[in-house]
Amino acid sequence: LDEVLAGEPIPAYEVAKVHLALGDKGEALRWLRRAFEERAHSMVFLLMDRQLKPLHGEPEFEALVKQVGI
Repeated sequence: LDEVLAGEPIPAYEVAKVHLALGDKGEALRWLRRAFEERAHSMVFLLMDRQLKPLHGEPEFEALVKQVGI
């Protein structure tokens, strides 16, 4: 994906949701970490975003929620 969008901003938070919809929690979490590192404003919606509900309770997701401070 990075190569395809070379030079274009990649909406990491949205890419994470695509991976989750495809059933790949690990890749979704990787992209959410990237969104956090990029300080994506969407990260404030982690707990309210219904599309991310399958990640609730996952230790890595919960740690990310704490890092975001919500």
